[in-house]
Amino acid sequence: MHALELARKTPGWAECKCAQRNKPLRLVIRRYGSIYHLAGWPDDGHRHAKACPFFKDGTTTVTRATSPHAAIRQTATGLNTRLDVVFAPAADPTGPTASARPETAGERTSRRSASLLAFLQFLGAKRA
Repeated sequence: MHALELARKTPGWAECKCAQRNKPLRLVIRRYGSIYHLAGWPDDGHRHAKACPFFKDGTTTVTRATSPHAAIRQTATGLNTRLDVVFAPAADPTGPTASARPETAGERTSRRSASLLAFLQFLGAKRA
């Protein structure tokens, strides 16, 4: 059995031993199809060794909200969000058609959309 698959089941995370500590630092194991990815544990990047790929400087914050294609944008008037959420069941089980989506005539640039979970996590992070 693959080591990451085993670690994902028990204990539920991987461990990074870059820094000499009593307890190794946790890493998130994500699975996309048959491929596994490792990610830094939330708010733990500053504890990794500077040479470690999971090291993140705690003093700098990276935000993607400045991108015009971002799903969640912070503006002077509040949040501008494009959610990928269905609030009511569609009459057609295959979902809405492309013509059912409103579009501005001059606006042809695509914009990412956020899931409801991503939106709620963003709000939770802003509140903390």
